Amino acid sequence: MNVSERVLALTAELYEVEEQLRSEPLLERAIVQRFRNAMDAARLTAWNMDALVMMRENREDPNKVLNILTAERVRRFTQLATDLYSDIKKGTITAQSSGMEMLKNALEMLMTEVEQLAPGSS
Repeated sequence: MNVSERVLALTAELYEVEEQLRSEPLLERAIVQRFRNAMDAARLTAWNMDALVMMRENREDPNKVLNILTAERVRRFTQLATDLYSDIKKGTITAQSSGMEMLKNALEMLMTEVEQLAPGSS
């Protein structure tokens, strides 16, 4: 099955899942969050592909599209960070949660770079 066929099949399945969620909405929050994050990542990838195809068809400046994509990635990361903060405050994420050391290292690297972009703003 090629990627176009997979996308069409997945699209049909997503509509079916949406209907089922509307009729049976009682899921665990962790499952809903994982689904939402996966959908957000897929939506961003689809949006990126659409923007790049449109840019190529219209012979537009790639920097314009890249700036929009960057803003969307920042928005998405901000939402994920806010969700993590909320989970930590509620105690659903602890120091013993899987991946915490990797998260800490990634955030430290990010903060080093962000501080260089906007010194004195933290």
